[in-house]
Amino acid sequence: DQIAGDVGQRLDGAILVAHNLRFDRSFLDAEFGRVADAWPELPGLCTLELAYSLEPKSPSRKLAECCARLGIVHGQNHCALDDARATAHLLIAYLDIARRRGLTLY
Repeated sequence: DQIAGDVGQRLDGAILVAHNLRFDRSFLDAEFGRVADAWPELPGLCTLELAYSLEPKSPSRKLAECCARLGIVHGQNHCALDDARATAHLLIAYLDIARRRGLTLY
């Protein structure tokens, strides 16, 4: 509750990106619902959903395995900072794949 306002301010105008956005957003929604009057409605991109769309025949869509297939260094699995960095690189890779295929994500 001490930093909710600051976090909300920093996220204002942002696009949330996560590997399984629904899962991560549920934690943010619950925490902000508990401590803050207003939680900004934020658009989001889910790299897990992109994995299903762009790599439909992949045997696994776990973050570490998606990164490995695309040559992205992931670091330690389930370490928040390593997962965030890996997801950012995965998003860039997926956006590039989509662009090369002539796809748009909006």
